[in-house]
Parts: sequence; structure tokens; C-alpha cells
Amino acid sequence: MAPVAALAVFLLARGHVVLLDADTAALASVDGTTTLADDVLPGAIDLGIVLGGDGTMLSVARRLAPHDVPVIGVNLGRLGFLTDIPVARMEPTLAAMLDGHYTEERRTLLAVTLTRADGTKAFAPALNEVVVNRGALGSMIECAVEIDGRFGYAMRADGVIGATPPGATGEPPRSGDRAGV
Repeated sequence: MAPVAALAVFLLARGHVVLLDADTAALASVDGTTTLADDVLPGAIDLGIVLGGDGTMLSVARRLAPHDVPVIGVNLGRLGFLTDIPVARMEPTLAAMLDGHYTEERRTLLAVTLTRADGTKAFAPALNEVVVNRGALGSMIECAVEIDGRFGYAMRADGVIGATPPGATGEPPRSGDRAGV
């Protein structure tokens, strides 16, 4: 995993402490980095730098958001709506950002609660959108949407999509990408 190793070496050379999750450390071991368990890492960092596509960015953002950790995305994927720094410009772009030359974009995070007809509930955070659909059912579903505990609307449909200002990335859903509860 050359980009991760290159990023770690770059950050270490600038005097930063580099902490990696166990999965990343297993793929790209670099002297001078520290590996932390997934449950400890979010509370131990000041900044997350994500190398991957939008799906990876969404997954990491959901983990770091409760800790108010800012995230920078370096695009190793196809689309890169959320990870907009190309890997070829990673070091000069990050150098400028770390030197204070950036504009922060705050994103809205949805806290979604799905209550099923039997009373069971599922909770999920969503950075760009949440999709609730009928799944394998052959018939439409009945949906009632509430926002902050206030009734919005009710309908019968194949599903409903609620989106934040960044909206959908255009990628098909993958495990861990979206809060499809």
C-alpha cells in the first residue's frame, strides 16, 4: 500500500505523530508509526486523513464524527466527490493544508432512527443520505417521516431517500457506505 507508506513518511518528516488503525498498519507498516485499536483511535487523533474513495470516506467520517475530528480525503477511488485531493497531488496539497492554507467545510450528519411496524428500532448515522426501501418485499412500504420529532409526511412507496446538502455521491450502495437501514 504505497500511498499510505508515502503519507506516513511525509507526515513523520514534518514532525507529526502518525497513528494507524490495525487494518491499515497490517498493509503498510512504516517505522515511527503507532498502531491503535479501532475503539481507541477516534479519541486519540486531532485529524483523520483518509486514503480511498467516497465509500471509505463515509465509513471513516461516521466513526470520527462523534469525536468532532476533522477529516481530509485523498482520492484513490473512482469518483471522489468527498475525497477530492488526487493522490498525485497528495503531498503538496496536504503540506499547504497543514501550514494553515485551507477552507474548512462543515458537513451535516443525519442521525437516523428507523422504527419498524413491530416496534424494533435501528439507528444509523449518515453523512450524505439515508435510503429506506422495501428490500425483497414484493409490495410497497408505508413510511412516516419525522424530523426532530415533528411529523413531516406519510406515504406508501417503494422507498424514501433523505439527503444532506452534499447529497448522493452517485455510487451504488456498498456495505458500510450508506445508512440503508
